[in-house]
Amino acid sequence: VNTRQNLEIRVLKYTISSFEKSICLIEEKLFKQGNELNKEKKCSSTQTENEQEADKDRIHALLTGTSELPVLRDEEKHVISEFCVNESLAETFLSVILEKIEVEKGFMGQDLLQSLCRVYVGVCQQRGDSHKAHALAYRLLKEDFLEAPKVIMVMITAWPSILSHKSSLCRSIHVVSNLKAKGKIFYLLSNYLHWDE
Repeated sequence: VNTRQNLEIRVLKYTISSFEKSICLIEEKLFKQGNELNKEKKCSSTQTENEQEADKDRIHALLTGTSELPVLRDEEKHVISEFCVNESLAETFLSVILEKIEVEKGFMGQDLLQSLCRVYVGVCQQRGDSHKAHALAYRLLKEDFLEAPKVIMVMITAWPSILSHKSSLCRSIHVVSNLKAKGKIFYLLSNYLHWDE
């Protein structure tokens, strides 16, 4: 039994290490695309002008109908498919993502946070586990993550029907998102979550 447990622990450590390497590759690709990641982990509460312009362009494309909801990146799809082959592996992977989000809350770049949330929601969707995705959305709002409504919108891009449930948790997410969202993000959330109906 001990040998089997040791083997399972080694496999999990290897898997977590592989995931960390995947995250590093995603970070590098995002950096190369001109997105600024705060690799020195400096605490910053505002986006740079370039990041704000990129966000405005993406949001504007959604608002004007010239773009549909962004889909998962190829790297994100690959990570999701790799970790959904084994139930316990997927569960461990989801825990690692939550831990990374919690530990790096104050200094994680928005692009990395959004990517992790899309992957988390993608794994939840593959497993049919809407409750974990709802819990993440609620946590982002409750713990007052920077631009939480925008991250909620990003989660909707990964699983468009995720917030269409009638549970009390889901209703709470709607209410708090409605209160916190501003401007174009409010408009997008209103459209995709049908707040005006």
